Amino acid sequence: MSKMTVKVRPTMEKSFEKAIKKINKALEKSNMVVVPFLKGECDIHITCNNNHFLVKGKEYEVEVPDSLMKVGEYNLIGQFEKMEGKWYRTLFSTEIKDEMEVNINNLRCDHCHKNITNRNKYYFFRNKEEKLYVVGSSCVNDFIGFNAEDVLSKMGDIVNIERNGNHFPNLEQEFISLEINDFVEIVKEISVGFTKWVKKETSIALKERIKNIFFGKQEMNHVDNSAIIEEVRNYWSNNMEFDDFSVNTRESIKDSFVPVKWAGIAGFAIFKVEGIKNGSFVERKEGNYVGTIGESITRDLNVKKYFSFPSKFRHNETVYGIELFDNEQNHYLTFTNSNAIVNQIRNGMNTLKANFVIAGQEVNNGIKVNKIKQLKLV
Repeated sequence: MSKMTVKVRPTMEKSFEKAIKKINKALEKSNMVVVPFLKGECDIHITCNNNHFLVKGKEYEVEVPDSLMKVGEYNLIGQFEKMEGKWYRTLFSTEIKDEMEVNINNLRCDHCHKNITNRNKYYFFRNKEEKLYVVGSSCVNDFIGFNAEDVLSKMGDIVNIERNGNHFPNLEQEFISLEINDFVEIVKEISVGFTKWVKKETSIALKERIKNIFFGKQEMNHVDNSAIIEEVRNYWSNNMEFDDFSVNTRESIKDSFVPVKWAGIAGFAIFKVEGIKNGSFVERKEGNYVGTIGESITRDLNVKKYFSFPSKFRHNETVYGIELFDNEQNHYLTFTNSNAIVNQIRNGMNTLKANFVIAGQEVNNGIKVNKIKQLKLV
């Protein structure tokens, strides 16, 4: 075992965790476990076409085993892969034809000795005696081992990146990040004091502002936004929904830096909390169920949004979905194949007095939704 210092770039953290899990899986039979020790934040230097940049990352000390790889004993010569329902053997060796259809019933893993079953890929190896081995994808790490040092060394410093003549890094790439304290200051400016946020336009403006600071075209006013940051993190950490948006939002603001590729969602996370506080953003309320299933109700409804998709039952027919809410912030959803109401909504009708029948009631992302049918204007 030897100690290794690993500098992990902001968006490589999940890859780092996966790498540690793979190493530990390879070590299972030896009853050894690798546990990384977090030393703290660190500077990571990036050289891109002779331009030097500095980003923040995390520094870990990892005690890793000497290379577990056995590639000296085995030579990878090709792989099986499933394509369009058939299994093909793609070989890197020139001795055999590139593609040859394989009989799935004769395929066994030479490591675990099981049939192919549900695996989608197998690998060919030859040993020094030219004996052929076929190993399943889930067994390959155990069969040839795992080069811990090689994998972990890819988590941090990047040197001499060539980008086809582009002399500056693309801010959308994973290795560019900004201090969250400075990021909040930019969000305040871009969102006009937390009063307006248009997703696409604001995200573009946000990244343009970061670019100007990153390349030294503009100075950054270093204001202490720690109170706002704490408030925003508390709000999203208590929001325990597990949809993609909520999870990505929590991830984007959890550290002391914001990867620029997450700037849009991180910016909205900050804007929303401050907007709720100053009244410029109305938080979606849980709402209540209205009436009982089968009951006919007449009520004023406000249009939230509408969307469309092809009908599953009739060729060339479009189905429209309309999300609505009433003055008590109760939520409604209806589907129709009629253009009549949809055309009026397209032409600016945002509020309608309507009669409808309650078809169902369910919870969607923590919101009580009244599913309605037979929607008619009255």
